[in-house]
Amino acid sequence: MRALVLVPLSCTIAGLVLSFLCIFAGSKPGFMDDYNLVTLNTSTLGHNLIPNTKTPAVINNLFPFIPQNINGATNQLNDIIGDVVDELAHDLGINQWYGWHAMNFCEGNYKPSPKARPVMYQVVECSNPTAGFHFNIADVLDQQLGMGPLRISLKDLHWPNEIQKVIDQLSTALQAAVALYSISIAATGILIFTSLITLFVNSATLLIMVNLLLAGVSLLALFIASIIISVINSRTMKVVQEKGNMIGVYAYKGQKYLALTWCSMAVMLLAFLSWTVIFILGRKDKNSTKSEKTSLGSKFRLGRWP
Repeated sequence: MRALVLVPLSCTIAGLVLSFLCIFAGSKPGFMDDYNLVTLNTSTLGHNLIPNTKTPAVINNLFPFIPQNINGATNQLNDIIGDVVDELAHDLGINQWYGWHAMNFCEGNYKPSPKARPVMYQVVECSNPTAGFHFNIADVLDQQLGMGPLRISLKDLHWPNEIQKVIDQLSTALQAAVALYSISIAATGILIFTSLITLFVNSATLLIMVNLLLAGVSLLALFIASIIISVINSRTMKVVQEKGNMIGVYAYKGQKYLALTWCSMAVMLLAFLSWTVIFILGRKDKNSTKSEKTSLGSKFRLGRWP
C-alpha cells in the first residue's frame, strides 16, 4: 500500500513544478519566451494605409496628418512599400509582436523575419513580473508611434477600441488565473509534505483523506484556471480577428501555454484519482481486517460453549 503512495506523490511534485511554470513562464528574457498566453502580431500594422502607387500625391491624400512638405516622409513610405511585412513595424517605430504572460508582458521582433518558417521570438524588452499587472497596449503603441519616424498616432491608423477592451478583460482573467495557480501551489506544497508523512505511519486513513482533499483543491483550482485561460484566449482571438485584421493586427493563441496549464491539471487529476484508489483500498483492507477479527472472535466464543 505504501508503494502506491509514490504514484500520487510523483504527480503532485510534477503538478507543483508545472503550476510554478504557469505563473513564471516568460517572466524574463530567455526563459520560455515562446510560452505567451496571447501574442499580438503588429508587424503589418497600418498596411491598409500604404498605397500601391509610389506617388507623393496619393501618399499625401492617405496621410493628411503629414506636413505639406512630404518629401522626407514620402521617401520613408516608399521604403515601406517595398517590403511591407518585414519593414512596416520598424519604419513606424514599433515592435513586431507583443506577448502576454501570467504576470508580465514582453515585446520584440521576429527572427529572421515575420514571413520566415520557422520563426523565432527575439525579445527586446519585458516588464517586471507583478501580480495583477495591467498592460495598456494602446498607450504603448501610441507612445512608440509618436516617437517613430512618421510621428503618427493610433488614431491615424484607425485603431479599434474593442481591442483594448478585450485586452482589459485578458488582464482581469490573468489576475484570477494567477490567484488560482497560487492556491494550487499552496495545496500541492502541503500535499507533498503530508504524502511523505503517509509513507512512514502505520494508520494513515485520516492522512489519506487529507491528501485526497488537498489534491481535490489543487485539481479544482487548476481546472478553473485552465478554463479561464482557454476562454479568454479564444475571445481575444475572435475580437482581434474581427476588428484588428483589417488594419494589419493579428493575434495568435498561446498553444504551448495552453498545453502547459492543461498538463498541470491532468497530472493533478491523476494524483486525485490515485489517492481515491488508495483510500478505497485502505477501507477495504480495514473492513477485511475487522471481519477476520470478528470471525476469529466468534469461533473462539463458540469453542468455549459446553
